[in-house]
Amino acid sequence: MLRPKKSRPKKPPDQKQNHIVKLSLNLHLYEVLSSRSRASRTPLASFCRTVLAGSQPPKVVPEINYEAYQELGKPLGNLHQILRLLYAARDQKIGIPSHTLELLESELSALKQVRFELLGISSTHPSGDELEGDE
Repeated sequence: MLRPKKSRPKKPPDQKQNHIVKLSLNLHLYEVLSSRSRASRTPLASFCRTVLAGSQPPKVVPEINYEAYQELGKPLGNLHQILRLLYAARDQKIGIPSHTLELLESELSALKQVRFELLGISSTHPSGDELEGDE
């Protein structure tokens, strides 16, 4: 029995990219664009469209920082779980010193900040709202 071929859904007409612009570049400029698109983990064509549209291309995350970011994820998650358990214990009237909770919250916050800085971003939006980390 033949199965119908599954394909990607068609884009709405206003999102279709039907126009092709041929652009000649010298080797230096081509290498610069290629390097930046690879560094931002964006295909070259998408990177060029983003830059031409006047938008900021994705931030460059050096590979070593990405690895450090990944490595910080598990300890951050563990610390978050420990804090949750301590708060639950405190709510059940088990004596947990408040300075212990404050210290752990401070450390959790500092580690989240380091993780965001590894990605090259601030931990707060312009509105002042704190971004959530992976927990």
